[in-house]
Amino acid sequence: MQMREIDRLTTQRYGIPSLQLMENAATRAARTIIDSYLGESRTALIFCGKGNNGGDGAAVARLLATAGASVDVVLVGKVEETGSDGRVNFERLQIWKKESELRENRAATPEAGAINFFECDSKSGWDQLLATVLNAPHDVVVDALFGTGLTRPVEGLHREVVRYLVGLRDVRDIPPHRLSAIISIDIPSGLNADSEKPIGEAVRADATVTFTAPKRANVLPPAADYNGTLVIANIGSPNELISESRTELFLADASDARGGDAPRGSAIRLLQRHRRARRRHRRGAGRRAPGRARLVLLVGLTRSDLPLPLAGESRGEGRRSKDQLVPIQVGTWRA
Repeated sequence: MQMREIDRLTTQRYGIPSLQLMENAATRAARTIIDSYLGESRTALIFCGKGNNGGDGAAVARLLATAGASVDVVLVGKVEETGSDGRVNFERLQIWKKESELRENRAATPEAGAINFFECDSKSGWDQLLATVLNAPHDVVVDALFGTGLTRPVEGLHREVVRYLVGLRDVRDIPPHRLSAIISIDIPSGLNADSEKPIGEAVRADATVTFTAPKRANVLPPAADYNGTLVIANIGSPNELISESRTELFLADASDARGGDAPRGSAIRLLQRHRRARRRHRRGAGRRAPGRARLVLLVGLTRSDLPLPLAGESRGEGRRSKDQLVPIQVGTWRA
């Protein structure tokens, strides 16, 4: 829930509207999809929930269509049931669709970008989608059902969507099925962002675009196994707020893990201090040895394309090569 607090303080202290943060998040997600996953046919299918994650998905749909893609959007629910910022983006989506249809009627040739929007709030509606829209091939399928707020297993129509996405992975390597890349927004739907333990059925993504900083379920197995390639996107939250947050999850680059002086207050710095004190104690320096860390866990993960500069990096240095090892340090320490 720390990310929600950071978003709230970004708006409260710095005057950046929450709707702008949502647009920034969608822009980063759409850019990742366009650059790495949108194929020659430029077709996308986006599943949206009724919360902010669904609002991100609606904005991604609009941005992909603006870039020339043909996008099918399925909202699990009704627009009038969506949250405030999310509703704005669904309404923008509907306005974009109407304006696009007017432009096509006036033009000799239609524009490449298009949006088909479906509201689904019943099993019969879902069955109809399965027989039509969901039976068509798409280059990319976007999971924007649930973000960081999920704490219990998915149920009802949301579970049907999760099972559909799981089924896509199961059959896509079997001819004549076509490969559809599955991209999750912020967290694969079905996971609790604050827990490394899956809480029920969940989407297995090929890539996950998460925002501001990784959550436990993004980087700690077994939940991390559902994320695929992890992309961490900066959406404009000031670094001061991230530094102020009390967290037990730290992302350090390989040079920090190898040695040298880490930033004051960082997890690496605390661990280095702990090790130096224990070495002094073993040499008979006469100082009481520090207590053992309650939890020190270094997990080596291979993650590609992390565009967010980390602590100590200048802009432009944050991108990593495809197979570079990114250590994740998690824990709380006491000296």
